[in-house]
Amino acid sequence: GANMVNEVKSRLNAGEIPVESEVVRVDAKVLERITLDGRATITVLFDGIKKTAVASPVQVRQTWKFAKDDNDPEAHWMLESLGPAEE
Repeated sequence: GANMVNEVKSRLNAGEIPVESEVVRVDAKVLERITLDGRATITVLFDGIKKTAVASPVQVRQTWKFAKDDNDPEAHWMLESLGPAEE
């Protein structure tokens, strides 16, 4: 009954039970691209909806910053940082 539900919630919150999540929608928007001294950086806003089997869908907004050597044609974009989107 209620005790079992509370126990499962407690274990989920403590990270004892892994929960798979599914991204059901994601939009990406380039917020900024800067080239300075041969280094290119780009900031992308990801805005999406994530759901799990145990919770209601939630909106997830993050900014990811990528960088690469703009002078090297073989260079790949590398993730430098990610974090919550500024409102």
